Amino acid sequence: MARKRTNMKKIRDIIRLKQATDMSERQIARALNVARTVVARYLNDFYKNGLSPDFSQIGRKKPFSLV
Repeated sequence: MARKRTNMKKIRDIIRLKQATDMSERQIARALNVARTVVARYLNDFYKNGLSPDFSQIGRKKPFSLV
């Protein structure tokens, strides 16, 4: 069975919740109603690619900047 896509808003919420709170991956997954492995995968990809959140840019075209 093919997996369902995660929309960009949820991906941004995953990153925002991890950076702005002390929530665990499991707590984030429960809050956003996604699997814990989805949270882990997106956080891993985010950090592996050398990105860091720029919260002042959220809602604009490029919400993330390179470190």
